[in-house]
Amino acid sequence: MNTQVQMTFGADVLGSLLNNRRGIEDYGGQTSPGFRQWAAKCRKEIKKICKVLDFSVGHYYWNCFVEGGDGQVWNVFISDVRHFPDAGITYRTAAHVKDYSGGRNQGTTPERLTEVLRGF
Repeated sequence: MNTQVQMTFGADVLGSLLNNRRGIEDYGGQTSPGFRQWAAKCRKEIKKICKVLDFSVGHYYWNCFVEGGDGQVWNVFISDVRHFPDAGITYRTAAHVKDYSGGRNQGTTPERLTEVLRGF
């Protein structure tokens, strides 16, 4: 299979996963198994695109740190999918994997996240 075709397929999978967050069950005070499975699939797809340094799953949100080709660390995160199902994905530069207040927040859409990650 052509490498470019595989990369395009990966982009479609990640964009589709991120666009399908509206159907995730809300278990209230507990994080639903469906959300945990969805977040694990997102992590798997992001790892196909770039080097993941850390990926943490919170109460209906996820946060990850990835490393760009130049060694720059980036923080990429998604807001609570129950309350902000249409929110974009936020990313910013970071000094290290515990830098949650790094550079200026920038936003992207599910459809463009793969392109953004490859640009790191």
